[in-house]
Amino acid sequence: MKHYAARTDRQILFDPALVRGKRVASISVSTDELVGLQQILRGSGLEARLLDGGLILIFRPPSWHNRADTKTAPTAPIPQNIIVTALKRPSLVLETPGTVNVVTQEDIAFQNLTELRDLVKVSPSLSVIDSRNGEQRIAIRGIYGTGEATVGVYFGETPVSGPSGTTLDPSGTTPDIELVDMDRVELLSGPQGTLYGASSMGGTLRLLFKQPDMSGWSETVTSGASIAQHGDPGGKISAVLNATIIKDELAVRAVIYRSASSGFIDKPALDLTNVGSVKRRGERLILSWQPSESFALTATGFSHRLSLDDSLSWQMGAKRYQNYDSVRTPYSSRLRLGSLSVSEDIGKVRLFATVSYYKWNLLRQNDFTRVLAAQRESQAGCARLYGLDPGELCSAEAFQQYGDFVDSRLPGMLYQPMGVHSVNGEIRLQSAGDGASQWSLGAFFENRADRADSYTVRADAKSGTPVLPLDITGLRFIRTRLEQRALFGEYRFDLTDRWKFTAGLRGFFYRREAYGDVAVPNIITGTGDIAEGHFSTRASGTSLKFELSYEPHKNILLYLRASEGFRPGGVNITPGLSMDEQIYNSDKLWSYEAGTKLQMGQGSNIEASVYHVDWEDMIYFTGSPNSAFFYNANVGSVNINGLEARFNLLLAPLWSVQARLSYTDARLADSGALALGAQPGDRLPDITPFSYSFGSVWKTSLSPEISAVFQVNAKGISGTHSKFNHSFKFYEKLSSHVVFDASVSFDYRDWTIGMGIENVLNSIGATRVSSSVSSNVQLYGGEPRSYFMRITRSF
Repeated sequence: MKHYAARTDRQILFDPALVRGKRVASISVSTDELVGLQQILRGSGLEARLLDGGLILIFRPPSWHNRADTKTAPTAPIPQNIIVTALKRPSLVLETPGTVNVVTQEDIAFQNLTELRDLVKVSPSLSVIDSRNGEQRIAIRGIYGTGEATVGVYFGETPVSGPSGTTLDPSGTTPDIELVDMDRVELLSGPQGTLYGASSMGGTLRLLFKQPDMSGWSETVTSGASIAQHGDPGGKISAVLNATIIKDELAVRAVIYRSASSGFIDKPALDLTNVGSVKRRGERLILSWQPSESFALTATGFSHRLSLDDSLSWQMGAKRYQNYDSVRTPYSSRLRLGSLSVSEDIGKVRLFATVSYYKWNLLRQNDFTRVLAAQRESQAGCARLYGLDPGELCSAEAFQQYGDFVDSRLPGMLYQPMGVHSVNGEIRLQSAGDGASQWSLGAFFENRADRADSYTVRADAKSGTPVLPLDITGLRFIRTRLEQRALFGEYRFDLTDRWKFTAGLRGFFYRREAYGDVAVPNIITGTGDIAEGHFSTRASGTSLKFELSYEPHKNILLYLRASEGFRPGGVNITPGLSMDEQIYNSDKLWSYEAGTKLQMGQGSNIEASVYHVDWEDMIYFTGSPNSAFFYNANVGSVNINGLEARFNLLLAPLWSVQARLSYTDARLADSGALALGAQPGDRLPDITPFSYSFGSVWKTSLSPEISAVFQVNAKGISGTHSKFNHSFKFYEKLSSHVVFDASVSFDYRDWTIGMGIENVLNSIGATRVSSSVSSNVQLYGGEPRSYFMRITRSF
């Protein structure tokens, strides 16, 4: 408050007891004092009033039950200059070099953002790509591949990686929790290697929970319902309790949620309708203890369960939302995480330490019928069945009997329980205060272990479920371990009042080990050819960052950045590979970015950046000769050119518009020996060149006690394709589309009621097209026109 008073040359009166223990979530650079204070006080329960003589009074208004005669003006929808911690220290987003897209709790509520894929509505540079039934892979700026993640996903200070599975592809599974009681989501574009490490070569996604409020008790309950056109209804309920145990010192925040989405996929082969409902259940508990201004301890624990009753994809070219798989493909997962963080100011140095543990178990069930059936004409499979010598062919009678054996294993499916657990932690020292130089030094460690049990089993042709007890065609086990160690630091120096220079360095070491064991060889696909034993790979190196920023005016920021990204290589446990193919190397890149941020007063702002990426030894999947398996390989170099632009404009006191644009031109610069027909100049698969969004928000008062928010949003992408070029067998194209949403919400006393329509025009808003030997041409990601209603009660 004192800082803002000095800045605006106003006298601000307030009782220190009112603001004790409260922390600012956002600050506006608006020159309108009352508008700026509204943004500072948002969510605090306090209000600002202009008094005679130009004084501003901060006060706590009387309860709603005693405010019948008080007119309440809605909060102006001014885009906020939000405090972020992208640099692992607080900074205003419009004064932070680099592209940082922030999604607030208000954005989440107004636009009905409930899950990971919804974030693309407000972050066009983010791509959420369905990798398997119920699982997604994410990419930023076209930096997309298999193997370790290209985007680091953090819950607070904890990095979370998916299970490696049978294809050593942890990036294919991204944690997808319900977006309930979030403080904000920060999306950092471009390599974040010095501060966030190996899996942030494309960027970092940070999901930041609301922290306990030590000033008092509060409770919130939200319930809602939804239904997709021609689908079954869905619903959700969540409750949040903030409890102050010791005022201004100790508090806890508890969250519980349950949700089920509307199912709309039909499976005629199994006489099923409206499958594909996703259920999410979770609990979260955060304890915060701050006995003094210089010391704070936070303990966080949560559990999240996700289950999917069947397929989320449907066949291209057939009747809309029809899936013709011959088996059911449910999916389930459970993620449990605990972390403990401590921070303390020691003189002019701030110490921060955190340690975390998470365990993530899941069960995949995928259709394997077509893969098995495709081996019916395989002489190699017949030779394995009868134990023939290499090169020896089966007789006509033996080959017929082999075909009958394959038929007897159909329909077939993969039944794959798997999991990952990790212990990781970080300690760092940072300069405190706001001097001419700022520095950070830290160390990071992670010990991660994966397991995958891959059963090929026979399914019941009528129900589409596995025959019980499991009728096993093949069974193999895969175990992997990854150790990571790193030392890192960043130093920022003010060259002048306007020029600032930052340099960062991260030194890292990793070691990966893998072990494969075949308990029951799958004669049809040849899993017995897997070489048993332990395999390992290791590497060490550095990641660099250089940044120069210039402020020609207090409302203008210009910056140049060169940053390096890195991703560990690994080991393939796949049948029939040569020794050279069993190991794939790490890949790395350099990103060069120039950008500007312009604050235009009254909260309006414009941000824009252009970038170029040189990516070496890209890790990407390729198929085994019999198309039954996938494995990772270094397929060549990639050049990426692109731009991002964001506009937040206030057109009237209660009317704002926002626009986002992302252009990504990601192409192979050369083709490696394992690229299987990819040519220099080919665009990367599944990466759309253009992605954009537009939104308009209008707020108004309907009565002294009722305010309303009207909102219209649009999200569009240009077309993409599933393979590098037309020469690939399963090359498919996806058309461009635009999806429109509309919503309205009403505030009355302690109640908020929201309702809306998603995909107003009922477009086929699919985000990925895929086909392979295991499936027909499948579309992912598009939902039909849907309706929702949400009611929130605060206590």
